[in-house]
Amino acid sequence: MPMHYTDQSDDYRGKHNNINVPLQCGTTDDQFHGRFQRLVDKAVDAVEPEIVGACLRCRHAGSRSTERS
Repeated sequence: MPMHYTDQSDDYRGKHNNINVPLQCGTTDDQFHGRFQRLVDKAVDAVEPEIVGACLRCRHAGSRSTERS
C-alpha cells in the first residue's frame, strides 16, 4: 500500500507521512513507550522507512497556572 499521494512518483514517497499521538495528562512512561512502540512497529511494517525520527512536545506536569509569586 503506497503511503503517498497517488499522483506523486516514488521519489516523493514518505513526504508528509507522520503520526500524531496525543496523550492524556498523567500518561506514565511505560504507557507512552508501549503505545509508541506499537504504532512505530505498525508504521515501519507498512512503509519500510530508511529512518524513523521522533519530535516530542511535552508539557510540564506541575501547576497549570502561569502566574508567578
